[in-house]
This record gives sequence, structure tokens and C-alpha cells, in this order.
Amino acid sequence: MKETTFNNHICSMRPYLIKHAHVLLADDSSYAEDLAHDTILKMIEHVGTINSIHNIKAWSFRIMKNIYLNYRRSKIHEKNFITPEMQHDAISKASYIDGTEFRLEIADALKLLPEKYSMPLKLSIHGYSYIEIANAQGISVATVKKRIFTARDILRTKLKRTRY
Repeated sequence: MKETTFNNHICSMRPYLIKHAHVLLADDSSYAEDLAHDTILKMIEHVGTINSIHNIKAWSFRIMKNIYLNYRRSKIHEKNFITPEMQHDAISKASYIDGTEFRLEIADALKLLPEKYSMPLKLSIHGYSYIEIANAQGISVATVKKRIFTARDILRTKLKRTRY
């Protein structure tokens, strides 16, 4: 497809992309314009992969949906990530309602685990693969899996006792 034709179609689709972004992001309308803009940029990056004009609208909405899903996943990850500074802030605010204290209980229970169980679990939480953990610890992948399972089981037992 010619680049000028493609650019004309993108310009004509911009209002539809923004409208669709507002539908997807009812809770975060400030991000809607950014989402539409990111979609257009992604389309321009991959101008050579589209064959005909009639596929552009569906293709652009698919790109927007994928960008949106990645955004939602990153938001979920941000909510579940706790730093030591956040732990101290949460204790001072004493906010049990949003689950912060429960996450602190998990962090405290992690500190009580023996090192051979806590280290593989912590590395796993931070995104390392079983193979990377095994190489770092000098143990087999099966041992890594077993230690992570055991660590989770110990944490589950300790947290049940403290909660109920």
C-alpha cells in the first residue's frame, strides 16, 4: 500500500480511535488520547504488513486492544509490587481496607522462611525462570520447583494461623 494513502486513512481514523479508546478506558479517560496515539504509532511502524485498505480499521482496533491489555497488566503489576518504603508508609497509615497490611503480613512471613526456601521464591516473584534460579543457586530445576512449592505451602499455613 502506498504510504500517502495509508497516512490519509490513519488521519481519517483518528476520531474513531479516540472514541474507541474512551470506551475501553471508561475509568481512565486521560489515557485515552495516549492510547489512540500509541495505536497510530504502532500502525506507522508496521505499515508494510497491511495488504489492503479494508483491513485497516479492524487491524487498528486489534492493535489498540493489545496495547490496552498490556497497560492493564502493568497496572495490576504496579498494585501488587511492594517496596520497603511502601511497607513503612502502609504501617503508618494502618490501612487494612485496601489489603496493604495483609501484604505486610506476607512480607513478614517471608522473612521467617529458611533461606533455602525464601531465596528461590523471592527470585521467582521477581520474574526469574526456574532455570535461572537453579543456575544461580547451584541446584537442579526440580529442586527449585520443590522449594518454591514448599515455601508457598509454609506461607499459606503461617498466614492462615495469623488471620483466623
